[in-house]
Amino acid sequence: MKVKCATQIFSQRVSSTMMFLSSKNLIDPSANDTAKICLFFDKLFDSLNGSFDGVIDGKIYRTSIKKNSPHHALWAERLQVLSTMKFVNKNGKTCVVPTIENWMKTIRGFQKLFKTLYNYGIRSLLPRHVNQDSVECFFGAARSVSSSDPSCHAFASAYKTLLLNNLMSFNSPGSNCEDIVEASLTSYRNLIIKDPNDMNVVQNNCNITVDLPVTIFNVPMGINILRENVHTYIAGYILKKTKQKLI
Repeated sequence: MKVKCATQIFSQRVSSTMMFLSSKNLIDPSANDTAKICLFFDKLFDSLNGSFDGVIDGKIYRTSIKKNSPHHALWAERLQVLSTMKFVNKNGKTCVVPTIENWMKTIRGFQKLFKTLYNYGIRSLLPRHVNQDSVECFFGAARSVSSSDPSCHAFASAYKTLLLNNLMSFNSPGSNCEDIVEASLTSYRNLIIKDPNDMNVVQNNCNITVDLPVTIFNVPMGINILRENVHTYIAGYILKKTKQKLI
């Protein structure tokens, strides 16, 4: 299930609509409890996905985390409530589901993260930027040019290919993450060109003289050899796809 679908259901609008309809007896009055749980998770989602420094659309929790922001009181309250939640199956028995425990770990992680960053002089934190979308897109792109289970050598080759092709696509198709619009942190020049100072150090410290007979063979490669290799590769690819369909 995609996160965006869950956030559309556990939202303030759904909660308000259900509360209004239940108060007018247009739906079952017990829907009021469902509305409360929707609002419960709506505020929790907002507190962990703030991307603005100020309040927008009345969402006081969808803002940056600061020392005196309301996030801390909300998290303390949510931890108490989550610790009492349980999942019950259709037979009325309690079942173990990692969702609640993972929620509590996420909240405690943000509490620890903000405390650590605050000690280093960072006074504001946008929690929406703390995600694994970039890593997910990178590994998805690496698998697209290599395989689903690449070796270390294949992964290194895939990384070089993506680097030279500017990652071809910044996003991983079908992944559960937002589109990445940020540019690279460093330019290709800094990654490819060596530091002249390092080269000078190597040249100054290393004085190696080699006096060995060297024979260089120039093996010409005609266009026909390249064409044959291309034809062989394409034929193998078509044969592989045809074999999969026949099986």
